Amino acid sequence: MTKSVIVCALLCGTVNLINAQGAKVLNAYNYMNDNELVKAKAEIEPATTNEKTMADAKTWYYRGLIYENIYKNSFAENEKTKTPLFPELKDHRKGAVMTSVESYEKAIDLDSKKINMTEVKQHHAEMSKWCYQEGVNFYNEKDYPEAAKYFGKCYDIKLNYGQTDTLAAYNAGLSYKLAGDAPNAELFLRKAIDMNYRAEQGYLDLLHMYSENGNKEKYKATLTEAREKMPNNKDIIQEEINVYLESKEYDKALINLDQAIGIDPKNKALLYARGIILDNQQATLREEGKTDAAKLVEADKAYARAESDYKMVIEIAPDDFDGNYSLGALYYNKGAEMLNDANNILDDAKYKAAKAKAEKQLTDALPYLEKAHRLKETDIQTMQSLKVIYARTNQMDKFNEIKEKLEN
Repeated sequence: MTKSVIVCALLCGTVNLINAQGAKVLNAYNYMNDNELVKAKAEIEPATTNEKTMADAKTWYYRGLIYENIYKNSFAENEKTKTPLFPELKDHRKGAVMTSVESYEKAIDLDSKKINMTEVKQHHAEMSKWCYQEGVNFYNEKDYPEAAKYFGKCYDIKLNYGQTDTLAAYNAGLSYKLAGDAPNAELFLRKAIDMNYRAEQGYLDLLHMYSENGNKEKYKATLTEAREKMPNNKDIIQEEINVYLESKEYDKALINLDQAIGIDPKNKALLYARGIILDNQQATLREEGKTDAAKLVEADKAYARAESDYKMVIEIAPDDFDGNYSLGALYYNKGAEMLNDANNILDDAKYKAAKAKAEKQLTDALPYLEKAHRLKETDIQTMQSLKVIYARTNQMDKFNEIKEKLEN
């Protein structure tokens, strides 16, 4: 008799507990409708861990609604005074978007005829825009792991409803890159590239990431792929140039560029890229020519081709800083080398002749370096070169002017 009473008491206690948790779900819903969202939050949370109510899609749907409203209402203001309508929600805003999204997803997974699943999905889909906004907020705060998480979730939600958000995919990839998460950065940047959204920048982001991580194999494979798909992109070409310059594989770079320029002979970016490689090649050959005279002949040929390419760049775009500076620097460097050679001449007459020739070479650089300086007045290298030329050509007014700029 006593045993039966005990069992009955236990069963009654269990029923009361279930009813209590069910009541909390209802209370949470009612508090939400009355805009008492902090109370609604306090009521709904215990129901998410109770064995009975946590298996009910309604619990998660209501939870999603509560957190969605917490986020949105935390920004609500009085139209006249611009003061918050619900100041108490500010401390509950953080994480509300993701909690809401995850709650809707749980409700969708559980499925139920007790609630309108179409409405659940509509709310879930709408949360994508708030995920994107939170991604922007975290990105601006330089919290890149959180930014990546929200941009990625925005992309995933939209994809779930047949939409592809290319901007969210790219931003997720960039944020993961900045967060140091290479696998996810690669995943999302590849999505953006495959959808042809900011593909050039996506490739550059991948290349820089592989370079920073020392992943030479992926770097080279991605660079080859990027060059094939975007043969005229200046920045990607520059990446390839850097690789060949580092390894001094000038001929390989020139083969690709000659082919591309043959197709597009007025392409400024390609001409400039080839000029840079020829410029570096002639400098290397000239250094080697100190012990091998045949190299000097090759150096002069490379020099003439670099000069021609730089001039073509300026002809196409007279106000191009890179073209003007590079041609000026080509003349300047040769003039400086000629001065060094002149200083080694013992015969006074021959020395003076060589010195005059070198200074003429430096003077040839002036109009291009001066144009480059006008185009980019803060460039230090340009000003330093001008300072030397003005001193060598006894243009002291200009020398003092450029000297003052450098000092300030």
